Amino acid sequence: MPQTKYAFVIKAPGYEMATHHATLESPEFHTRVVGVTALTDALTAVDRLVEDGVEIIELCGGFSPVEAAEIRGRAGPAVSVGLVVYEE
Repeated sequence: MPQTKYAFVIKAPGYEMATHHATLESPEFHTRVVGVTALTDALTAVDRLVEDGVEIIELCGGFSPVEAAEIRGRAGPAVSVGLVVYEE
């Protein structure tokens, strides 16, 4: 079964998930973008995304590998969580 529900979580100063979010939808794919300021906000956002059936969560490069691991644990094994990494 193809995965069709995706989310991208951006962590940056001043982002509030209540106001900094967007949804893109087509008949075949659903994307949510959520902005957060801190890990605690990201964990809350992940809880909501998982409740909404998101299958893939991508984290921006503003998250550390340790934070990504905590988010993976929170999302659970049914949700793929990736972390954008920039090479120097």
